Amino acid sequence: MSALHVFAPAAIIIAAAVSAAPVSAQQWSGTWNTRFGEFRLIQAGDYVYGDYGEGTIEGIIDPRTRRLRARFVNPNGSTGYAELLIQPDNVMFAGAFRWENEALPTYEDSAPDRRWAGRRTSSTAPARTRVASGRTRAAFIASAPPKYRQWIGANTAAASSTAAAQTAAKPLAERFPALKDYPASFRPRFLEVDLTGWMFSGNLFEGSAVPTRAAFLYGTLGLYAYCETAQGTRALAVFGNAPNRVLDLPRDRAERIASVAASTTAIDRNKTRRKFILDENCLNDNDSKISVQWQSNLTERNSIRSRDNDYGFKSMKIYLDQLPPRTPYRITFENGSSSNYIKSAFVAQGFGHTYTWSQASKSEWIDIKGTMIFTN
Repeated sequence: MSALHVFAPAAIIIAAAVSAAPVSAQQWSGTWNTRFGEFRLIQAGDYVYGDYGEGTIEGIIDPRTRRLRARFVNPNGSTGYAELLIQPDNVMFAGAFRWENEALPTYEDSAPDRRWAGRRTSSTAPARTRVASGRTRAAFIASAPPKYRQWIGANTAAASSTAAAQTAAKPLAERFPALKDYPASFRPRFLEVDLTGWMFSGNLFEGSAVPTRAAFLYGTLGLYAYCETAQGTRALAVFGNAPNRVLDLPRDRAERIASVAASTTAIDRNKTRRKFILDENCLNDNDSKISVQWQSNLTERNSIRSRDNDYGFKSMKIYLDQLPPRTPYRITFENGSSSNYIKSAFVAQGFGHTYTWSQASKSEWIDIKGTMIFTN
């Protein structure tokens, strides 16, 4: 591993005591061939330890994500952290690492020089490793830096066996939080959706060689939020009785929207922001789901009406409890043709999540970017 300093945004995490818990399906014991030498690992419950080359590695398996959060020590004394996950085939593992002085790694880290993958060559646990004989989970946690103990949610040197610890809630950064999970200093009252940027493809215009990317758009764009239960679905009210439609423009009042970076917007931000009043009963009910929906029917106005570019009606709904932990991904909705689609990319950012939403007609697209965040 060569040293490379990378700075990552911090996430808000509430640490909870995590006890040793039975871990099934994923067995790390055995030998693995990796780019940094041969892994020789032994798994004891959720504690994994072993060596790679002349270095050593120890870690705890997160019972929520099944990811191994480990600390490694190189022969020269340099240390770092890795988040690794055995793949469904039980033959490969993948993940990422970072150095001691850097932000903690995530399995999804896409930097090529930070990836750490391996292939299983044996399922037999080694007779011994470079980790000291008799090393225990409790001893490892006690000797680990506070940074690591907070990462795995362990606030004590020894593991607790209480039922409360065994059912500890996921950190807020890893799932959609219920109100009871928030600290007393932050009691969310609103789900705020804010459209922050508009980007257009270079060929959005009839000549395609337009130096300034901008378009006159008309039609509707609405934002909606719901609480869904077994008894039915009810809409969450918008604060201030604002309309759900962010845009509602006839053709003769089409609004010129410039293609801008995600940090700015050509439209009045007061028009593109909606605060939905959180339904506490819904949030506290384990069987309830909060969903957010975008609906649009946008058209680009050209000089001749017959040449207007109609993007058609599009609708997309997401469920907040199904958002993955810090995992970028895309969803594509086909509309009878591979050239008509709407997609979303999700990137968790602490309490908030960023969504990139695109809709296309022919080979042209409008990308509307926004954020969702809980506020009080």
